[in-house]
Amino acid sequence: MLLKNNLKDDQLAEVKNFSLLHGIWKVGNGYWRSAEKKHAIMLLLAIIGLTAADVYLQVWLNKWRNIFFNTLQDRDIAAFFDSIFLWGTLTVSALVVTVYQRYLQKILELKWRTWLSGWLVEEYLQSKKYYCLQILDKSVDNPDQIISEDAKLFIESILKIFIWFLYTVGILCSFTMILWNLSGAFSLFWHDWHVTIPGDLVWIVFGYAIVVNCIVRKVGHPLVWLNFEQQRYEADFRFLLVRLREYAEVIALYGGEQREGHILHGCFKKIYDNFHQCINRQKVLDGLIFFLYRGAEPLPYIIAVPRFFSGQIQLGGLMQITAAFDKVHKSLTFFVGWYKEIAELEAIVRRLVLFMEAIEQLSVVHQKKSIQVVTVLDPIFSVEGLNLRLPNGALLVHNFAMKLQAGESLLILGASGYGKSMLIKAIAGIWPFGEGCIKIPQNQQCLFLPQNPYLPIGTLREVLLYPQPSLGYSDETLHAVLKKCKLDGLLGRLDAQEDWSHLLSMGEQQRIAFARAILQKPQWLFLDETTSGLDEATEKMLYKLLRSELRETGIISVGHRSSIMPYHDKILTIKEKGGWALVA
Repeated sequence: MLLKNNLKDDQLAEVKNFSLLHGIWKVGNGYWRSAEKKHAIMLLLAIIGLTAADVYLQVWLNKWRNIFFNTLQDRDIAAFFDSIFLWGTLTVSALVVTVYQRYLQKILELKWRTWLSGWLVEEYLQSKKYYCLQILDKSVDNPDQIISEDAKLFIESILKIFIWFLYTVGILCSFTMILWNLSGAFSLFWHDWHVTIPGDLVWIVFGYAIVVNCIVRKVGHPLVWLNFEQQRYEADFRFLLVRLREYAEVIALYGGEQREGHILHGCFKKIYDNFHQCINRQKVLDGLIFFLYRGAEPLPYIIAVPRFFSGQIQLGGLMQITAAFDKVHKSLTFFVGWYKEIAELEAIVRRLVLFMEAIEQLSVVHQKKSIQVVTVLDPIFSVEGLNLRLPNGALLVHNFAMKLQAGESLLILGASGYGKSMLIKAIAGIWPFGEGCIKIPQNQQCLFLPQNPYLPIGTLREVLLYPQPSLGYSDETLHAVLKKCKLDGLLGRLDAQEDWSHLLSMGEQQRIAFARAILQKPQWLFLDETTSGLDEATEKMLYKLLRSELRETGIISVGHRSSIMPYHDKILTIKEKGGWALVA
């Protein structure tokens, strides 16, 4: 048996030994191996081509600085206007390249996000992982935000950083060669030995950049974990606000405003405290980056000015040197300028990897779980050798076995906490803790009605037929079933779109669930305390309705009231310490 602690420990170890590049590959490689890879690669190549064109234009603009300032020094009016025309041509070309590069980038973002969101949702829903995640693993918080927000931010950030990195590499290679050609040389002496080394400016800017990157990495590293925690606290705060809205009526009846306010303030204090640490750390980092960047500005002037004063280079050459030095310096300190964005990306990737690891391990749990739910050709529903357990391994039901034919009904009784609802969940295939086999007849519909019915936001017609499509049923049929379930007040509102779970009382919602069963006519119907919000008379009426309308349906109910016993053929009583008794 697999316990949730194992999952959590594995995932926390994964976070602790986290590698950003490995995480990016894990999250992003699926799209580039999917059926859409050809179109995606074509878009990416087009973006890379435009980035290369942008680098080429930047090289020409650097050359233009030399030409332009030389025309000023030479007081050549004709050459001056020629240089202005050249600048206009280069600027218009850069505008076209930039606009189309960003346009194609947004198209790629949209297509990638469509695929990634679809894949995450599919994996999340597959094998009921969205439910199992709640009981098996508590280390993944707010999966809704991970799927909707983190996936979006991951794609936006990774493309922006990747494209800018390519641009930076192109600038670095191009302008390093330019700077090397424009640099002077310096000599090293030792007694009678000396050596002349060309490219003095290149060596200086590389050495300075290495020092800057090491310092910023040391000072800024705590931002990674602070950003990870900030996203988690923000998501928790949003979740509590959504929960407040969802349970507004109950909280209002309890008068729980003060308590809810205390909880919200406590959650927001975590946001405040963590964000305060973020801005303090960012303040130090920003100041350091500003100082280090400004410290590099006079270096090319200090080194190149002697050659300018001696007449070895003109003003245009000096300005070209300073511009090239700045380009190389900023390229080499790419991670410094983008440290905040990279730290935020790492936090996003950590959350996505943690979620994907949990999903993958849930797939393993699903494959290895000991309670097997299988479909068989035999028309009899049966349970064999079932040991039902809690997540901590405690035994609820020991060696349970039963058979039920179509049209028969079973009532499960027992004290609270003895495993009645767990048994229904095991039959549904969403409770993996235990051993045994549950056999369900093949190609026969099973419908599960929980204690708290799920009413999706939509029309009443869609609510009544959920999870099936709302086609194939006439208004007359739907009205007739509503009347039978004492829901006359909803007649004529089949196409009204509402948040029905907030509009209807619990009793009305449970009657909607019975209407669903009557309309869909499943071969097997499972009811988990589905009448807990109804009075005894209505409960009897609905069970009587089920037996008359669904004569060929096998029914398994969980209940507490003895009044519904006459509507069942068999009675199963769950006892303490795994005991049980089945009476036909």
